[in-house]
Amino acid sequence: MGGDDIEDLDRIAAVLRELDADIIALQEVGYRAQPRDDVARYLGDAIGAATIPGITLSDEAGDYGNALLTRLQVQAVQRHDISVPGREPRGVIEARLYTGQDVVRIMATHLGLRQRERQQQLAQLLALLERPGGDLDVLLGDFNDWFRYSRLRRRLNAALGTAATAATFPAKHPALALDRIWARPATSVTQLAAHRSRLSAIASDHLPLVAELALPSGHS
Repeated sequence: MGGDDIEDLDRIAAVLRELDADIIALQEVGYRAQPRDDVARYLGDAIGAATIPGITLSDEAGDYGNALLTRLQVQAVQRHDISVPGREPRGVIEARLYTGQDVVRIMATHLGLRQRERQQQLAQLLALLERPGGDLDVLLGDFNDWFRYSRLRRRLNAALGTAATAATFPAKHPALALDRIWARPATSVTQLAAHRSRLSAIASDHLPLVAELALPSGHS
C-alpha cells in the first residue's frame, strides 16, 4: 500500500525500474490482489526479472507473503517457515543465484512485529546461516527492528559482519531503519542508501534500501 493509501502496481513497477537492480526483495505482496492475477509476476515482468514467490499466508482473499525478483540465473530455491505460533506467518526465501562467475546465496525475509517473536526467528536465521553458503551470502528484508543496540542486530553483525544502515520508514519522512542488507563478507557492500524519489516517497510506506555489492570475482 502506498503512502497515500492507494495500491498502484504500475507506480511500484516504475520505482523498481528506477532502481535497475539485479536482485529485489519484496514484502507484503498480494499474489491475487485485484485487478492483477499475480502481483509478483506482474512486477517481475515489468522489469524483465524472474519471480521467486515466498507465500506465507493463503486465505479467501488470496495468497500473500514475500517475493524475490532477479535478473540473475536461478540455480536453486528453498523456502523456510519461521512462523511463531499465534502470530502472522513468516518465511524466508533462500535462493542460489549465478552471476556467470560467482554463486550468490540470497536470504530474503520479513520478521515479526514483537521483539520476542523476532528472537525466535533470529535463532532460525542463524541456523540457516551456519549451513554452507555461496561465494557471497546476502541477508535482506524488513526486520521490524529499529533499536540501535538490539540483540538481533548484534547477533547478525557478529555472524555476517557489521552492516551499515539507512532510515527507510516511514517513506515520506524516514526515521527508522527497519530494512537491512547484510552481506558476508561485509566488505562486499560498497554502497548503501535509501532510494529517494518523487515516486518512491508515495509508492510504498517504506523507501527502497539499495546496496551495491562487489563480487568475489571482482565484478559488481
